[in-house]
Amino acid sequence: MKKSILHCLLIIISMSLNYSCDNVQGGPGKQLVVEVLPGSGIADDDPLNDFSPHDLKIKAGTKVTWINKDNKIHFVDVKGHYFSSPMLLTGDKYTFIFNNRGEYQYYCGAHRWMRGKIKVW
Repeated sequence: MKKSILHCLLIIISMSLNYSCDNVQGGPGKQLVVEVLPGSGIADDDPLNDFSPHDLKIKAGTKVTWINKDNKIHFVDVKGHYFSSPMLLTGDKYTFIFNNRGEYQYYCGAHRWMRGKIKVW
């Protein structure tokens, strides 16, 4: 009886770990792109209109590049001052390599309603 309960618990834990790691992208030497969407400098209540993709799950060592596709100036800043991009004009790019695991909430320093999240595994 104890053996079957332990076995069931191990299966449940394994399933939950696999579930939480779904859709993890990138890895060392890989690059992912986040677009600062056109019109994102206009305040609205939909955070999905600002960065695409809005949320990322990546492996440690992944390069993330933000590209400003809007006609306004933007910045990419991480809460806690982990990094801050220079001013991004239309077409400008900023790249950061996420080597440390954790969750990083970022925003545009010029437009505080613009937010995104990166979870690093």
